[in-house]
Amino acid sequence: ALLEGLRGGADPEPIKAEVVRVAKNFNLVTRWTSLVAVEEVPTATGAYYLGRFAQEAGDTDQALKYYQMAAGSDSDVGRESGRQIAVLDLPKNPGNYLAAEARVDGKGQVIIAVQNRAQVAVRAIQLRVAIADAAGNAIQGPVRVTSGSRVLDAGQVIELATGLGPVTTQAELQQVRWQIDSAAVAQ
Repeated sequence: ALLEGLRGGADPEPIKAEVVRVAKNFNLVTRWTSLVAVEEVPTATGAYYLGRFAQEAGDTDQALKYYQMAAGSDSDVGRESGRQIAVLDLPKNPGNYLAAEARVDGKGQVIIAVQNRAQVAVRAIQLRVAIADAAGNAIQGPVRVTSGSRVLDAGQVIELATGLGPVTTQAELQQVRWQIDSAAVAQ
């Protein structure tokens, strides 16, 4: 009767929220109940639990798919799904979560400003930085730059010294090239 009502156009969210609440109270949230919930009436909560089950089973790709389904929800489950996406994907694709920009300090030395765009704190950021000529060949560097043990919270910016320079013009600054090689989620 519940599924017939839902298929008949009833608002599924209050009903599903109550079903999930009762299932949690009795420890009945299982992979099967979440899968049925997502297939019958897709919700962020069902997708989130399927993501957790896939993650616990070691199926990172499937977990990411479920978390991405849930992350679009403007809810606690949606925000937690976004966090889990970063936890799983950031080590493989740090450039998707960190933005970088070349700047010059007061002595003309190149610094790289790195912003954490992930929903989680990040540590152990590593970049390669070089100054290239017009043909793209390195004329200084490349050098490896790291944040060391510093933790970069969500939304924060950190400036990392490169030792490259001096850079005296905007044109020279535009020739700075970098690649974010790695980062880790701060636990």
